Amino acid sequence: MKNRLWLHVLGLFLLLLGLGGYLATTRTFLLSDVGLRFWQVRALLDNGGQSLAVTYPGQVYDPNLQHIPFYFAYALVDGQIFLNITPFVPLAAAGFYMLLGEVGLVIVPVLGTVLTAVAVYLLLRLTNVSGAVGWFWVTAVGTPLFFYALELWDHTPAVACAAWAVYGVSRAVVRERWQPAFWGGVALGVGLGQRPEMYVFALALGLAALVMLWPRRTTAVVLALGALAGAAPLWLWQYQWVGHPLGMALATNLLGYGVPDNYAFEPENVLYNPAITLGRLLIAIQARSIPTFLAGLLVLVGIVVLILALRQDKWRTSRLLLFGLALCLAGYGMYVWVALRPAALHGLITTLPIIAFSLAYVPAEVDNGRYRPIYRFIMAAALLFLGFMLFLWPTSGGLQWGARYLLPITPLLVYLAAYAYQAYTAVADETTAATLRWTLRGLVGIGVLIQLAGLWVQVGEHRLAGELQASIEALPAEVVLTNGPFMAAHLAGVQNKTILYVADEAALAELVVRLAADGVEQIAVVPLAYVPLVVPSQAGNVALRATIPFVYELEAAP
Repeated sequence: MKNRLWLHVLGLFLLLLGLGGYLATTRTFLLSDVGLRFWQVRALLDNGGQSLAVTYPGQVYDPNLQHIPFYFAYALVDGQIFLNITPFVPLAAAGFYMLLGEVGLVIVPVLGTVLTAVAVYLLLRLTNVSGAVGWFWVTAVGTPLFFYALELWDHTPAVACAAWAVYGVSRAVVRERWQPAFWGGVALGVGLGQRPEMYVFALALGLAALVMLWPRRTTAVVLALGALAGAAPLWLWQYQWVGHPLGMALATNLLGYGVPDNYAFEPENVLYNPAITLGRLLIAIQARSIPTFLAGLLVLVGIVVLILALRQDKWRTSRLLLFGLALCLAGYGMYVWVALRPAALHGLITTLPIIAFSLAYVPAEVDNGRYRPIYRFIMAAALLFLGFMLFLWPTSGGLQWGARYLLPITPLLVYLAAYAYQAYTAVADETTAATLRWTLRGLVGIGVLIQLAGLWVQVGEHRLAGELQASIEALPAEVVLTNGPFMAAHLAGVQNKTILYVADEAALAELVVRLAADGVEQIAVVPLAYVPLVVPSQAGNVALRATIPFVYELEAAP
């Protein structure tokens, strides 16, 4: 490889590993969804890698499994508790954790982002798009892949599989060979085991390959065969381990496999409101927030202006390009200010400024070269995936940076931006071409600032989690009751407590009686700050005597 790519790969790996390792050594987790992965890692280590079933420490006090503290992210199969997550990243992380300690938890996510950046680099070189090394770094540090590389999550490995699948198909077309499409399909099949949304991506990619590459339609067939070859071993493995080939992340949520008769905590309907989901997937405009409204308005108008300036010959002027850039910089600058408060920013558009170039479709009269079929194929795959997700996906994903369910589209959008920039620069006059360079630099620069703001949010969230975790660990009681459904997963680093979930005061009183009967003499009750939980002075024949804040002695009622 030219340009000493290996030096860039090594530098990127060390940068991400250093940042992710720092966060991992705090033994705290961004949110409950990440903490669940550590619960799975710990379960695998505890049982010697023999089962994905998770040990529930509170089961000794909760034999009927009515107070499981994993909100609605678990299933019951043959009396065992399985988390509704994909298992392969935790499996790999468990091995690295044994070897390297906490730093090992982020090895796979870091590799996911690095491999994605390499795939984008190779795709750009394959189709003769200049600046491949620069776009390698844009992929890694100018998009939300930077954020997700630093957490024990399965997003970046899935994105890497998506990127390599696209590269495989593109190489098969350019080189006129079927083998790259097959191996791209294998990567796609492996990706199906990493994230549920990869099934949507596979559908979009297959349709795009079939329709946009119709003269070489056998490519789509070979891609499908490769995907089957990559996914089949994972399906078989999941069937043997959890009883369903699709695994718990998909089979439970889509088909109801292992869903208990009722969860102690049920999700609010707002999580699945289509309008809210659509908005959160695209752009951050928060309720009663003037700054995010203005930022979103400026960004959207700026992107429209830039797309019009790029696509229309008579409007492709320095003045209009700079006007669109100014609007985008103002809007994205406000988003950076909001994030530094700190506050997480959701939405694809919010955290990916180069999307203005990505969506500025290059017409045939601007570029009709040898690699145009690849460009059209990737554009079709990106738009199909985006459309399917926006109208079919039931939830936006909670606390996040950008739109985590849309992450597989990221390397495609980077490639589309690079291709469009080169195409429009080639047909512009010297002055306009120089303005285009500054426009791209401005969008890339503010994109990097946004990702750094995301890092600031990450550090802040880990710090808050560490403070809460330390306060829980300092409580003298070993048994902790809470009406916070996400606490046990979020604070997965807590080692010396048994956390049980209680939905309300009635559930609390019932559980207190059972705990006292099992010989528990002291409990802690930690309610949510915004959902009060009144602790009774007596439950049945058990008196609760407050000693220090949150801690109660269980005694026989007089």
